[in-house]
Amino acid sequence: APGKRQYVDLSKYEGAEGGRRAIQAPDAAAHPPGRYRCASSWVNCRELPDTSSPIIGRFVQEQELSLVAVKVFGTAVRGLAERGGWVSIIASGGKILFERQGDLDLKALQGRYRVVAAAGALVFSSLGITAGAARVKAGEEFCAGELAHGQDGDQAGALLGKRVDPGAASGEWVVLFSPSQGVVS
Repeated sequence: APGKRQYVDLSKYEGAEGGRRAIQAPDAAAHPPGRYRCASSWVNCRELPDTSSPIIGRFVQEQELSLVAVKVFGTAVRGLAERGGWVSIIASGGKILFERQGDLDLKALQGRYRVVAAAGALVFSSLGITAGAARVKAGEEFCAGELAHGQDGDQAGALLGKRVDPGAASGEWVVLFSPSQGVVS
């Protein structure tokens, strides 16, 4: 209407900045990635590590999840779940919400993935190659039959899945998680 101003909150659509801050946060050396069990009655899973970001799920006591990255945010320690979403492992006040159960179970992570990164997921013809040759397109689904940790070059610290279904990059290694990009697939 004439003489009226309308303000639009674009922060919901500018989430990439929050994602970049999360990736740049320091790693929690005392809490490495792995399998964690919920030690609280329930813990919210959020879109970003910020406790004001939207809740996308909830974990209940004794439920286990796999965390591919664990970062320090002020006094809180938060982990990134293998399928996306952040949980507090140690709350800002010091309460322990998740307890580490062991390393990632790569067999348990086999299954169907969807590429969520806008730029797609890098593909490597074999483990140890220093640069990805192609990409699986954003939104494409694929099956990972074998998982491995990347060691060198673009693969250092990454979690990769060997594509076993037909399609682009069948039989090659697709990035599922990268320390520099977060969850990719």
